[in-house]
Amino acid sequence: MTTVSAGQLQHQLLRQVATVRPAEASTFRINGKDIGLVLPNALPFFLSLPEELRSALSFSGQSIELTCPAPELDERLDAMGRHWYRAGALSRWCDELLDVVTHDGRIVAKAERAMFRFLGMTTTCVHGVGFQNGKWLMSLRSRTKLIQPGKWDTLVGGLVGAGESHRQALQRETLEEAGLPPTSYRIGQPSVGLYERPLPDGWLREYSVTYPMYLLDSASPRNMDGEVERIESVDGVTLLSRIADNQVTVEASLSFLSLMLDQEPFSV
Repeated sequence: MTTVSAGQLQHQLLRQVATVRPAEASTFRINGKDIGLVLPNALPFFLSLPEELRSALSFSGQSIELTCPAPELDERLDAMGRHWYRAGALSRWCDELLDVVTHDGRIVAKAERAMFRFLGMTTTCVHGVGFQNGKWLMSLRSRTKLIQPGKWDTLVGGLVGAGESHRQALQRETLEEAGLPPTSYRIGQPSVGLYERPLPDGWLREYSVTYPMYLLDSASPRNMDGEVERIESVDGVTLLSRIADNQVTVEASLSFLSLMLDQEPFSV
């Protein structure tokens, strides 16, 4: 038996995700602004772009810069992304747009979701940590998910789409993933973390916005989009045990732990 507290687990996980930028990676810039991070295995796909697309790129040291008039950026990024998808650089095409933001938070364009890890661009993910009848709600991710399949997750979670507010994204994801309208829960104040690390499809740079969600006793969450195998209601001991045993996604673990720091240690 090992005594583990929420604080200890959070410390361990934060060390795990504190990835140093790879020395050989290239900064991706748009019109002079830092936008993302390109890993070395992606560079050949830049060089293979057709001339009409590659002509807008410049390569200098460990930097790749796209120079393009602002009104044409969305179209230019879309054309590049579609070429990379056909070339096999992107594992899928989602037909979902996300805001392209500078590292200081300014929106400069919109782009296909599938491009963001490939280019190391910043995303924002909202997590809803569900509470009901004194228990924590956990969702088991489908085993067909590309990232961390078959692991436990927060009740709901998903990326903020282009033009969406954090709360709008949370309400949309809650309806899609748990079948719950806004009238069936109350939202608390969020906590925010920024995480960076390599993933199979590129580089993750993501703001994680975690909202506590207090469900009415009469609410009955059920998955609607097929991305969750089941939803379970668990006590704090079980939740910490699953986190300690690496059964929970990294992002969800940190979201849960951000709301558990006042808990006493549990034996797991």
